[in-house]
Amino acid sequence: MKRYLFYFGYIGTQFRGLQKQTIPNNFRGGDFHTVQGHFEKALTKFAAGPLSCSSRTDAGVHALRTTAHVDLKPGRNGEYPSPNYVTKVLNCCFYKEKLGIRVQETRIVPDTFHSRYDAIERTYLYRLIVVKPEALEACEPVSPLFLDHFIPVPEIDRAYIIKPPFDARIAHEVCGLFEGEHDFATFQAALSKSSYPRETKRNIDKFCITPGKPLFDPSYYQAYERLNFWDITVTAKSFLYKQVRRMVAVLVAAAKGHITLSDVKHMLEVPGHKSWNDRALTAPAGGLYLVNVKYNPDSLLFSDSEGKEQVTLKENKALSSMEILK
Repeated sequence: MKRYLFYFGYIGTQFRGLQKQTIPNNFRGGDFHTVQGHFEKALTKFAAGPLSCSSRTDAGVHALRTTAHVDLKPGRNGEYPSPNYVTKVLNCCFYKEKLGIRVQETRIVPDTFHSRYDAIERTYLYRLIVVKPEALEACEPVSPLFLDHFIPVPEIDRAYIIKPPFDARIAHEVCGLFEGEHDFATFQAALSKSSYPRETKRNIDKFCITPGKPLFDPSYYQAYERLNFWDITVTAKSFLYKQVRRMVAVLVAAAKGHITLSDVKHMLEVPGHKSWNDRALTAPAGGLYLVNVKYNPDSLLFSDSEGKEQVTLKENKALSSMEILK
């Protein structure tokens, strides 16, 4: 068998998360509500083992470029399928099923490689929209859903929209507090009773907020003129359950004046669920994107069966949408 590594992306609003859920005894055929479930269905075109994913993104979270690996057996002719062929077959399956999943690249890796445990860095992006004060003043709130009036259609379930005030200076200070190694037990969402205890210390390599952009040029959509966009970028080797969304929640709460920087420091210095400040509401899943999973190049090195010197596989060119449909 040979191990294949997939780089792929998906729109999370269509699925109940990335990782396959427990399947009831009376449910036959697989879990077709998750990305992994649909991916494994497509892999039935080959003699494949189970799919191992590098991350466990929640329902509604998107991925621009994440990874997973699987072991494939040779075909009836005794040959293994080429990475480009595997990419094309999988994307054809996703297209026919009208699924928002696309494989960008497939490569063969050593049989000792693991997409999750060999990852050395994961980067997430959270897209935040703040309504401009003057736009809000021109309208009177009429219902709790009033902010929906400001969401441009292309941004629905693609970003988190909030009302002003939003103090960017405070947001930058919160970013500085999060960077480095901390015990993030306060920022881990409650797990089920059956879940085993986990180490809650994590090192945040990067946590920053920068001006963002809409998905379309503002000249095509006038509603964008009433909004300010912010990109929150977070990088670390690994994260706790819902950690990124809860950190964003705290940043937003501080920037809006709902909590203070001292409150943020308390959550970091006294880790635990009791330290969580209820004035920070977990940020919605739709604004979160897994941007990239990084590996040490050495982990992608392999030797052939004759024990020759290790070489690196050339990167496969991503198929264009026209090639996928052929």
